[in-house]
Amino acid sequence: LYFDVDVMLYRTDILQQYGIAAPPKTWDELKSTAATITAKSAEAGKKVAGWQFKGMDDHLNAINSTWESFLCQAGGTLTSPDFKTSTQNTEAG
Repeated sequence: LYFDVDVMLYRTDILQQYGIAAPPKTWDELKSTAATITAKSAEAGKKVAGWQFKGMDDHLNAINSTWESFLCQAGGTLTSPDFKTSTQNTEAG
């Protein structure tokens, strides 16, 4: 049995600390938000990752996503409708 909830987790305190009022709503906003937090935190010597795949490591970060979130957003799925074949090796994957 496998299931996944496609969510983006974010830390409002970290977003606010780096001057970002709300979580990103588009891919461009995600890239910009992550770059801003990563750069500003590095300048301050704090090394906060603006974004990362969940579970990559245990350091402080602002936004977490799972690979499956990106796969599904791109129109992909983990398996065929009958659950017998992996469909991750596709253009979306």
